[in-house]
Amino acid sequence: MRYLFLLGLATFSLWAQTILVDGTGDGSFEASTFCGNSGTVNGWTIVNGTQPNRWAVNTGAGAQHGSRAIYITNNCAPNPPPHNYNTGSSSVVHFYRDVTLPAGQPYLQISAYVKVQGEGTSTQYDYLDIFLAPTSVTPTAGTQVNSAYRIARYNLLSSSWVAIGPLYYCGTAGQSYRIIFSWINDNSVGTQPPAAVDRVHIVATATPPPPPSIPGAIINVPALPYTHGAGNTCGQGNDLTASNMPVCGSSFYYGGEDMLWRFTPSVSGTVQIQLTSSTTWTGLMLYEEGCGRLNCVTYAQSSSGDKTLCADVVAGRTYYLHLDYWPTPTCGPFQNLTIQILPHSAPTCSAPLFTSFPVATTGTTVGAPLLGVTPSCGGGACSFIGRWYQFVATSPNMTVHVAPGTLSDPAVAVYSAPSCNGPFTQIACNDDAPSGCESSPKYARLALTGLTVGQTYYVAVFAGSEGGSGDYVLGIWETAGQPPSQYGQDCAAIPGNPASGPLPVCSPNFSVGAPGFLGSGFACDLPYPAGGCPASCLSAGERNIVWLRLPIQSDGDLSFAIQPSTNVDYDWILYRIDNVANPCQAIRNGTLNPVRCSYDAPTSCDGTYNTGVACGSPGCASGTCEGAGGQGWLSCVSVSAGEVYLLGIANYTTTFPGFTLDFGSSPIDYTVTGPRVW
Repeated sequence: MRYLFLLGLATFSLWAQTILVDGTGDGSFEASTFCGNSGTVNGWTIVNGTQPNRWAVNTGAGAQHGSRAIYITNNCAPNPPPHNYNTGSSSVVHFYRDVTLPAGQPYLQISAYVKVQGEGTSTQYDYLDIFLAPTSVTPTAGTQVNSAYRIARYNLLSSSWVAIGPLYYCGTAGQSYRIIFSWINDNSVGTQPPAAVDRVHIVATATPPPPPSIPGAIINVPALPYTHGAGNTCGQGNDLTASNMPVCGSSFYYGGEDMLWRFTPSVSGTVQIQLTSSTTWTGLMLYEEGCGRLNCVTYAQSSSGDKTLCADVVAGRTYYLHLDYWPTPTCGPFQNLTIQILPHSAPTCSAPLFTSFPVATTGTTVGAPLLGVTPSCGGGACSFIGRWYQFVATSPNMTVHVAPGTLSDPAVAVYSAPSCNGPFTQIACNDDAPSGCESSPKYARLALTGLTVGQTYYVAVFAGSEGGSGDYVLGIWETAGQPPSQYGQDCAAIPGNPASGPLPVCSPNFSVGAPGFLGSGFACDLPYPAGGCPASCLSAGERNIVWLRLPIQSDGDLSFAIQPSTNVDYDWILYRIDNVANPCQAIRNGTLNPVRCSYDAPTSCDGTYNTGVACGSPGCASGTCEGAGGQGWLSCVSVSAGEVYLLGIANYTTTFPGFTLDFGSSPIDYTVTGPRVW
C-alpha cells in the first residue's frame, strides 16, 4: 500500500542536480554479500540485531542491476539465503545511509526497484517503510522508527520488481538527512515474498517537484467558512481510487463515485468539516498538498452518513477534501457540507519555558483555554482545553511524562514549530502510556527521539479519553539521564532537593486525605510484572503509590496499621535500605527482596479492610509475604538503631478515599529534615 502520490520522472539539466547515490553504484549492493546482525555494504548500514527475519545482501531475490540485491530472509545458512520470511515471528529491521543536500539544491528525489507482498489491506501488518529523518535518529532492531519521518509505505505490491518513485522530499540545502528502509512484520499470517530492494537512486536538485496530478473535477473553495449546501455524488464518476490516490484510512472507501474540494486557509488553526448525509458508508479523507504529493492528514470513515472531521491546518497551505463511499451504496445525496476554522486561544509564547533538566512542575486544566491544536491521540474531538509548555532540547532523546493528580487521566502531545506562534507540527502524542509501572496506567508518557539539540519544542497537556479536569505533574528529562523525582512517589531523591524522593514521617499517627496519592511517579521503582514472594508481591505494580522513609532510632519492634477511610483495597511493601549501596536501583532490578509484603485482597483476617504489620493485635498476624489470598496482617519486624526502612503503600482500586497510618510505639525517628506534605 502506498502513502505517497507517485509521479513520472522529471527531466533536469545536469547543472541543477547532484547524484548522491547512484542506482548502478552504491545503490545496487554489489560490493559484498551479507547476512548477520549488523554490518555495512556499499555505504549502507544494516541493523538486524537478533531479529528472526533480517536483511541479507545476496542473489536470492534476483537483482535489477548486477546480480545482488538487499532483501529479507529467515535463514542465513544457505548460500544464497532464501527470499522468504517467517510469518509467525515478528521482526523490525532496518538499513540506512546519510546524505547531504548540496548548496542551492534543497530538493531530494528517491527512486528504487522493489518487490514486496506482506499482509494487510485497510490495516498493514507486514510491510516496507521508507523514512527520511534527522541524522540523530538511529534505527534499532526490534523498534520501529517514528512514523513522523515516514515518506512511503509498500505492501502487497508485487512479487516481481516494480519501479517506485521518485519520492520527493523538500529539505534544506547544506543539511544532512538519514534515509532509512525498514521491514516490519507481525507474528501472524502473511504472503511471500517479503521486501527486496535494489537500484536505489538518490538525487539532489535545485528544481522543486511538480504539483500532483489529480484526476477528475475539483471544487475550489473561495474562502472559509464555507457552506456547500445540498449535493449528490451520483453522476460524478469514480475518479479517485486507491490506485491513483494515496490511501488515507481504509482503501475500501475509494470504490464509489466521489467529489473533491480544494481550500487554502488564511489563518492557522483547527479546521472543522461537517457532512450531513442520509446515506450510509461515507468516507471523508483530508489531504495536504506538499512537495509534489498529497499527504494524508486525517479521515472519518464509518457505516453512518454524517461525519465530523477535525485537523490542524496551516495558513497558506493547500488542502483537499475527498468524499467517497464504501460500495454499496456507490453514491448518494448529502444535505450539507461545511468547512470552518474554529476560534481558539493558544498562549504558547507566554508558556513556561524549560532549558535545564530534569524538571518537574505542577499544573491544572481547570480554567484552561482552548489549545488551538487537534492532538492525534485525542479521540477525534475538535476542541481541546489544556496548558502549553516549552522546552529547549539538550539531547536528541528526551522524555515527557505527565503524572495524574485530580486530572486522573492526562494526555500529552509534543509539537515543533518555527516560532511560538506556530504553525505547530505534531511529533508525538500519548493517552495512557504502555504498561511499565503498573497494570492499568493513567499517566501519559512520550520517549522522543531525533530531536534537534537547541531547538524549542512545545508540549500540550490535556484530558485523556476519560475526560475531566484537574491538576497534574509534568516532568521532562534527558532519556539517558536521571528523571525528576515526584515527592513521595519516587524512590530516588534528587541531590540537593529536599522535596524529592520518599516522604519523611513526622508523627506516629497521621491521615492522608482524599484523593491520596495518584499514579506511580516518574520512575518505575517496582519490578513489573512482579516476581511474587519472596520478591515484590505487588502483582499490579505501582498503582497509586506513596513511599515513606522510616529511620530507626532505637532497638525494638516495627509495626504499622493502614486504615482506609472507606472500604478499599490497600497493598504495601516494606524494604530495609540502609545496608544496600543503591537501594532504589536494587529494588527496580529485583535484586533486593522486601522484608514484608502484602497483596491481600480484603477483607483481612480481622474482618476489616485494615492491613499492615502487627506486634500483638490483631493476633491473626503471621508470615512475611503474601499474595492475593493472604490475610492482610503480617508478623512483627524486629529492628535495630541506625537501620532505615522504605514503606510503599499502593491503592489497588480506582477509588481514592485516603487513609490513616498508625505506627504505634515503633522506634522511628520522627525528626523531619525535609518538607512535610500531607
